[in-house]
Amino acid sequence: MILYLILLLTFITGQLGRIEIHPGVNIYLHDFVMFLLTVQFLLNRRLNFPKVVNDPLFFPLFAFCFIALVSLLLNPLRLLYGELFISGLYLLRFILYCILYFSLRIEIEKNNINSTLLTLGILGLGIIFSLLGFFQLIYYPNIRNISYLGWDPHYGRLVSSFFDPNFAGIFLVLLFIFAVGVGFEKNVSKILKTCVLLSAIACFIALIFTFSRSSWISFIVGCIVLFSFNKKYRLLFFIILLFILSIILVSKPSGEGGKLNRQSTVTARLNNFDEFIKLSLEKPILGYGFNTLRYLKIKKSLIPKNEFYLNHAAGGVDNSLLFVLVTTGFFGLSAYLFLLFKIVKTALAKFNNNHASALILASSLAVLVHSFFQNTLFYPWVMLYMWMILARRELNR
Repeated sequence: MILYLILLLTFITGQLGRIEIHPGVNIYLHDFVMFLLTVQFLLNRRLNFPKVVNDPLFFPLFAFCFIALVSLLLNPLRLLYGELFISGLYLLRFILYCILYFSLRIEIEKNNINSTLLTLGILGLGIIFSLLGFFQLIYYPNIRNISYLGWDPHYGRLVSSFFDPNFAGIFLVLLFIFAVGVGFEKNVSKILKTCVLLSAIACFIALIFTFSRSSWISFIVGCIVLFSFNKKYRLLFFIILLFILSIILVSKPSGEGGKLNRQSTVTARLNNFDEFIKLSLEKPILGYGFNTLRYLKIKKSLIPKNEFYLNHAAGGVDNSLLFVLVTTGFFGLSAYLFLLFKIVKTALAKFNNNHASALILASSLAVLVHSFFQNTLFYPWVMLYMWMILARRELNR
C-alpha cells in the first residue's frame, strides 16, 4: 500500500522529477517506484500467474507489446545497437506501467489495499497538482526562458509541473472526473465528500487557466458521459454552462496562446498529420519500429539535427493512434485498438450498477478525444493514472 501512495506523490513532481541519464533518455521519479512495484509483483510467492494470464486485458497487452517488439527489431531504419537499445527502453517502460494494473488489482483482490486511503490519495493529488499550477501561474507565468531546454514557450498559461498546458489540462480533466465520480458513489464519508468538493473545484478552476482547447473538449465529453450515466442532467447543464461562461469571461493572456481562435496550432497539427499519414503508407505492415520516430524524423529531414535530443516532441506525433500506425503499422494499430476495445468492454461489463465503470468510461473517452490532438495515450502520467483507476474498479465490485 505504501508504494502505491508514494507513486501518487511522485505524480506531483512531474517533469521536475526528470533525470537525464543520456541524451534523449530520461528517468522519472515514478519509474523508480514502478521498478520496486514490479520486483515486488514478480517475487510475490502468492502470485497467481494463471489469474494474470486470464485477465481480459492480458492478451491484448501481450499482442501489442509483441508486435511493437517485432516492429522494432525489424525496423527499416538500420539503427545502430545503441539506438535500438534507446528505442527499446520506451517499450520496457510501457510494459512496466502495464504491470501496475495487474499488481494493484491483485493487491485489491487480497484486501491489502485501503480503498479510502487510495481514494483520498488521488483526491489529494488533484488538490496539490492544481495548487502547484496556481503557484506557477502567479509566480512563474512565463516559461519562455526555459525554451532552450526544449519546452514550448508558453506565457500566462497554467502548466503546473508538466511544463505543458495541454498535458496538464487532460490530467486535470481526469482528476476532476475522478472527484465527481467518487462523489456519486454511495456511502461516501464526510471527509471524502469534503475532499471531493475541494478537488473538483480546484481542478475545474485550474483547467480554465490552461487555455488548452483540446483539454476543454475532453472535459465536456467526459462530463457528458459521467453525468448522463448518473442521470444528473441538470447538474450537467449547470457545469457545462458555468464552464463555457468561465472560458468567455476569464482574462486571457497576451500572445498567441491566449487566443481562443488561434489557427497556428491547428495548421501545425494538420501539417504534422499529413506528413505522418504519408509515412505510414510507406511502411504499412509493421511501420518504422516502435519509438523510432526521432531517428525517422532526422532521416526524413523533418527536424534539424540540433533538435534531435533537445526537442521533447521529436519522438512523437500529435495523435496517439497515428503514432502507433507509423511505428508499428497495421498490425500494431489493430492490436492497440483491440486493447482499447477490451478496456471499454471491461468498463461496460457492470455499467448498469457500478459507478466505477462510468468513471472509467468517461476517463477513457476523455483521453481518447484528447489523443487526437496530442500523444496522450502514451504520456507517462496519463498511462499510470488510467491503469490505476482500471484496477481500482475491483474495489467497487
